Amino acid sequence: SRPIPQVWGISSFTSLTAHAEHSHHDTDAHVPSPPEPPSPEDVSIHAFPSGAAAGTCLHAIFEHADFGDPASVDAETQRQLLIAGFANHRAASSLADAVKAVLAAPLGFGFSLRETEASRRKVEVEFDLPMARLNSRELQTALSETGMLVPHFGDREGLLTGIIDLVCEHHGRFFLIDWKSNRLGQAAADYTPLRMEEAMQQNHYLLQLHLYTLALHRHLAARLPGYSYETHFGGAVYIFARGIDPAHPSHGLYEYRPEWKTVQALDKLFQHTSNAR
Repeated sequence: SRPIPQVWGISSFTSLTAHAEHSHHDTDAHVPSPPEPPSPEDVSIHAFPSGAAAGTCLHAIFEHADFGDPASVDAETQRQLLIAGFANHRAASSLADAVKAVLAAPLGFGFSLRETEASRRKVEVEFDLPMARLNSRELQTALSETGMLVPHFGDREGLLTGIIDLVCEHHGRFFLIDWKSNRLGQAAADYTPLRMEEAMQQNHYLLQLHLYTLALHRHLAARLPGYSYETHFGGAVYIFARGIDPAHPSHGLYEYRPEWKTVQALDKLFQHTSNAR
C-alpha cells in the first residue's frame, strides 16, 4: 500500500540523452549525412546507406559471424543484407570486406578482434544496473575530469539498462566494444581522431562509454575472483566501421580507458542514497 516514488523507473543511455541538443540514438538514424552524397560510382562501404536499418544490419553481422572464419563473415553478411533489404544495393558486395577489415584492424591494446577466441567473446551483453537517485548535475560532477558535458535530465532512480555490443577477454584483460555506423565523411581519411572525438562528444557516446564501463566493472567485480579494475579492465573501443582502412591505421578506432578514480566516483554516485528521500 506504500506509494511508489514517481522518479523510480527504468532508464537507459538513450532516455538520459533524449532531450539533449545534438543528442542521437545508438544508430546514426538522426546523424546528418555529409553535404555531398557518395559518388554514383562508389561501391565501397562509404556508399552503403546510413540510418537505423543500415546500422542494425551491420550490428547483426558482427553479432552472428565467426570472427576468425572469412567464409562465415561472407555468409552472414549476405544473410543480413537479405533480411535488411540491401542485397541489391550497389555497395552490398563490398560490405563483407569492410567487416573483415574491422576484425583484422590492429587495436591500440595490442590485438585484433579476429585473434580473439569465440569462447572469450560475448555479444549483446545486457545489463540492469541499480541506480540510486541522481540527476545530471551530480553526474556532471562525477565526470568533471573527463571534460565531457552531461545533457540535462531530472532526478532518476531505479535501474539503468543497456546492451554492450561486445565484451571480449584477451590475455586476462576485458574490453568492451561498440560498433558505430555513423557517416563522418566520404572516405576513411575523414575518420580522423579529431572527427571521432567530435562525434563522441556531440552524440554523448563518451557518456555511454563511461556508463557501460561501470556496468562491466560491477559485473566483473561480482564474478571474477581477485578482480581489480587496474589489472583486469583493458578499455573500450568504439569502432566507426566506415573509417577502417589499413592505409589510415589511426582512423576509425576510438579507444579509451576511463581513469579508475572516475569509475570509483561513478560507482559511489550510483550507490549513494542520502539524497533519495
